[in-house]
Amino acid sequence: MGFSCRIPCVKPLLNKRQCQKRLNWAKDKKDWTAAEWSKVNAAIYQEVLENFMPPAALQLYEDADFIFQQDLAPAHSAKATSTWFKDH
Repeated sequence: MGFSCRIPCVKPLLNKRQCQKRLNWAKDKKDWTAAEWSKVNAAIYQEVLENFMPPAALQLYEDADFIFQQDLAPAHSAKATSTWFKDH
C-alpha cells in the first residue's frame, strides 16, 4: 500500500552559542535587585523584543501563528510597547 515510517530528527531549540549567551546574560543579572529590574523601561524592553523575539519565534514556530503572552509589568503594558507590537 506504500506506507512508510520515519522518525523525525530532534533538533535542539538553541544552539551552543545561543545557550552560552543566555547563560552569560543570566549570570550577569542573577544578583540584580528589584530596583535594578524596575529600571527596565519600555525602550529597553522593546530593544530586547526587537533583537531576540523574532529569531526565537522563527526558530520555534517557523511560519506558524503563535501567541506571545506577557504580564502587566509597566514596560510590557506601556503605550510605546503596544505600538511596537502593532508595527511588528
